[in-house]
Amino acid sequence: MSLTYKKIVNKPEMFTRLLGINRLHFDQIVEVLTPVWCNYLSNSYYRPGRAYKQDLGTMVILLLIYYRSYITQEFVGYLFDLDKSNVCHSPMI
Repeated sequence: MSLTYKKIVNKPEMFTRLLGINRLHFDQIVEVLTPVWCNYLSNSYYRPGRAYKQDLGTMVILLLIYYRSYITQEFVGYLFDLDKSNVCHSPMI
């Protein structure tokens, strides 16, 4: 099981219930974060052979679910098919 942006993007009711915002607001958040994220990757993070498992949209979903429900990082890791150590080292959390 793995929750991703692609899996819930076309389910507006589920999207809003899980994240607490509608898709329009979510897309605006991702649009604002995209240049910041690209700058972060190009300046300080990028190392050959080492990439993030999820795309930016999925990482924002992870963050919103984590903040909205206040669940453990182990549970978030299970939902997104990540190890808990990768959840807590995410630059977004």
